[in-house]
Amino acid sequence: MTNKTPAPPPRAQWFLLRGLARESGHWAGFVEKLREAFPEHAIHTLDLPGTGEFQNQLAPLSIEETARFVRETYQARRIPGVPAYVLAISLGGMVAIEWLHQDPSGVEGLVLINTSFRGCSPFYKRLWFDAYPFLARAIGETDTERREHHVVSLVSNRPELYAAIAREWAHVHERRPISRRTFARQLLAAARYQPPLAPPQARTLLLNSLSDRMVHPSCSEAIAERWHCELRRHPTAGHDLVLDAGPWVIAELQTWLAKQKNPA
Repeated sequence: MTNKTPAPPPRAQWFLLRGLARESGHWAGFVEKLREAFPEHAIHTLDLPGTGEFQNQLAPLSIEETARFVRETYQARRIPGVPAYVLAISLGGMVAIEWLHQDPSGVEGLVLINTSFRGCSPFYKRLWFDAYPFLARAIGETDTERREHHVVSLVSNRPELYAAIAREWAHVHERRPISRRTFARQLLAAARYQPPLAPPQARTLLLNSLSDRMVHPSCSEAIAERWHCELRRHPTAGHDLVLDAGPWVIAELQTWLAKQKNPA
């Protein structure tokens, strides 16, 4: 009997966090693209309490408590000794910021996509006026697929994707529905959250969409100015940057990682 050679450990590991009323099923193919681009990296998705695999848990009313929950999940899944990177979008970015303020150990880098927080940008930019009609229609819609069509129409600027993504996200909801209560509690937690002024210890990259109709692009610019970190902008994508411009996001990640290995 021959002994199999154990597989080498991954060179890095990624932990991905979605945003408001979203879960790991809403990445719309981006996780697979990331695995193809980084075959030697381990890719993990993390769900917030009240969503995905934790849909039966009560969503906390604070980002601080949500971050503690996510940190516990991370600690249970991380591979010790392998550099970890966190990629988070929108509300997930707030959770990631708080997570690293609570305990940055093991996290080498942080990528924040279209996020914002109180104390850095005014409320009317953190939830842009363009978003209100879409959110109102989505909240009031009883048909799941039509509701998801309202959502994707807000977060994406690629109409050719709307029908297929709405069907996909409706199937996600049928399997693991996210309640209106979770949505409301997450929204309140996000509105109240104001992180410490100091930037995270991990090297940070900001990605944003100049055509975001949910969170004003200036929110990312304000964070970059406060923390003196790199900001890369996409000219036409919507709030769900990985949906509208996944290959661009991956190219930016590759460039950013290469800079870390070979700083100028």
